[in-house]
Amino acid sequence: MERLLKSRKLSRYERKEEDIKPREALQKATLTQRDREVLLSLYYHRCLTTEQIAEMHFRFNDHGKENSQALVIARRRLRKLFDLKLIDRFFINVGENNGSSQAHMILDQLGARIVAGILNTTVQDLGWKYEMNAVRLPYLDHMLEVNDFYLCLLRAARSKGHEIGEFKTENLTRYEFKHGSRIIFNPDAYGTYFAGETGFHFFHERDRGTMTLDTFQKKHRRYAAFYQSEEYLNYFDSFPLVLTVAPTWERALALRECIYAIDNTDIQWLFTSDDLAKTNVLGPIWIGKENHPVSLIPLS
Repeated sequence: MERLLKSRKLSRYERKEEDIKPREALQKATLTQRDREVLLSLYYHRCLTTEQIAEMHFRFNDHGKENSQALVIARRRLRKLFDLKLIDRFFINVGENNGSSQAHMILDQLGARIVAGILNTTVQDLGWKYEMNAVRLPYLDHMLEVNDFYLCLLRAARSKGHEIGEFKTENLTRYEFKHGSRIIFNPDAYGTYFAGETGFHFFHERDRGTMTLDTFQKKHRRYAAFYQSEEYLNYFDSFPLVLTVAPTWERALALRECIYAIDNTDIQWLFTSDDLAKTNVLGPIWIGKENHPVSLIPLS
């Protein structure tokens, strides 16, 4: 049976401005630094499951020790943020007699105001609207897989004492420019990773095996236009790596072949499979133009 989204309150889209002014409960509430980090994550990642948020923000306690009750604590705190109307949530019907999925968390309008304050800007300048939360299947699965890649990097960073500088998903990476014609450049994500004195920055593409190779080559042409037009120099000193994760190693090899069959740039496209990314994301699991596995850190 097709899975359907069910929102707690669809009328949220129709709420009037006076209904979203800070409430007395919010004014009395004490938001922790972790609460603010959760709100920021929902802005940058757009949608996160309870388990993803628990991994990102509740896995370790205030003393740096791993917390075996991270998921329980996360649920309790997310319920508090939900009651304060800082975040909203929805569930997915997983089929007849199977109930619903875990909660999927999204930023609500009061939460967006908090984020704007943290970033010293306005909700309008954030480019955020509640309607952006209306993500439908199968794109929701794609978005969550992009955020799973972030978690792969986060686990690696924690284990090695490294740091993730930023990670922004497609709602914040859209860029329009002209290169002969109008180009819409919209990677699935952009991020930075720091390992002591070295590191790398990257675009991320998540392949689900449903896109034809011809369509994937069209994606390459937008990257090539961004590179050849030198538009990237408005933001970066060097062109980021393009890290592409496919559902299988065979699919990763097929994507690599279709890209390098037409590539005439110096862009470093690297490919791997989902299972390898989850087990050793920084290691020699990536294959690029030279057709032999490479690690990410030496490429920085």
